[in-house]
Amino acid sequence: MTEYLYKVIVIGNQDVGKTAFLDRYVNNTFNANYKKTLGVDYQLKVIQWEKCTLRMQFWDIAGQEYTKVLTRNYYNAASACIIVFDITNTKSYEDVKEWKAEVDTKLGQIPTIVLANKDLSVLCLQHDLVDNSSLEPKNACVDDMDLETLKTSIQATEVFHVSAKTGYQVKSSMKLLEKILMGVTIPRPTEPRPPKNINVQRKGSVAPPGLGASRFCLMTEYLYKVLVLGNNRVGKTAFLERYINNNFSAQYKTTLGVDFQPKVIKYEHCTLRMQFWDIAGQERQKVLSRNFYNGASACIIVFDITNTKSYEDVKEWKAEVDTKLGQIPTIVLANKQDLVDDISNPRKACVDDMDLDILKDTIKATEVFHVSAKTGYQVKQSMQLVEKILMGVTIPRPPKTGTSDGSITLDSQTSVHHNSRSCCSSN
Repeated sequence: MTEYLYKVIVIGNQDVGKTAFLDRYVNNTFNANYKKTLGVDYQLKVIQWEKCTLRMQFWDIAGQEYTKVLTRNYYNAASACIIVFDITNTKSYEDVKEWKAEVDTKLGQIPTIVLANKDLSVLCLQHDLVDNSSLEPKNACVDDMDLETLKTSIQATEVFHVSAKTGYQVKSSMKLLEKILMGVTIPRPTEPRPPKNINVQRKGSVAPPGLGASRFCLMTEYLYKVLVLGNNRVGKTAFLERYINNNFSAQYKTTLGVDFQPKVIKYEHCTLRMQFWDIAGQERQKVLSRNFYNGASACIIVFDITNTKSYEDVKEWKAEVDTKLGQIPTIVLANKQDLVDDISNPRKACVDDMDLDILKDTIKATEVFHVSAKTGYQVKQSMQLVEKILMGVTIPRPPKTGTSDGSITLDSQTSVHHNSRSCCSSN
């Protein structure tokens, strides 16, 4: 069955009930004990259709003012947006415009639903999901005319009164979101294929509301999240830059929290999209950055082959991944091989191939590679293994050989040796 994955960001000021709203929609639960979101949290909602599955990945982004610079990084590649405010809190209502402006600046016009949460109005109190005898109405800071004006001014798709506590209009508001994504993802057999000169919307992109563009799913696309971990200054960002853009910059820039790099590979009948999460390696950010692990399909751990501490910490990084995600395919990269190979001023490697072979077995890594982001040495070879691992999950093959369904299957022991420097191969 074909699956479609979409990212939806959920934003708004602190204490407006974003997490509570998602809990009500995804799990139909409500918890009065408020727990502050640090950075970002995730909720997944799966909807089964007759011939396909729609997966919505909700990014519940912290609303604290001091985290805004960091959390804006989480907007990338979102297909839709939900902005929540507390209908009894004027400041949270006024800030909706600022949140929408940030989204427009980062992503352009994407479908946006505004939720006036904590609506304990008479209509809400009549809702039959919970016992409402203890609820008392509060004064709203806005009326319907204000919300209609807001909707027009920020070009929102729709505005809803909702209550995460009672469940009032939670399903109704989210039905609209499902329909927006269905318009992109669910193929309609009765619709004709568009003429060649029409600009077709791809999966993962949504036409701005009101354009009335026809939407078609002409090619199946698969999106996978890949973590890139390792200590500070080991060359994670430089490695991704070499792999994705074939560039190298000697100018070092510290990653704050997380950065994103997409890589798209097109096949005859489908497209593989890898979303690399380049996660900061600074010790002080580790508690926050662990929140970024959720939903990853594979992991890359990078260390500096001339730095003993970065090598020793590989085990710690892998242990964190195992604790959070269990065993997922993991590639270890011994970066900065160029420093060891430099004829004029060679640096000493902190480990040899036997050490790396032992490391691979100890942490149950899929493979270990010597690489150099600076020269490009074995960058393509190492990443081809990641591509093949994901292809084994995503790319259907005609049933000529292999498994009964024609798919490629790679287990965690799969190894690809391109030359003697793939450290676990023999010379």
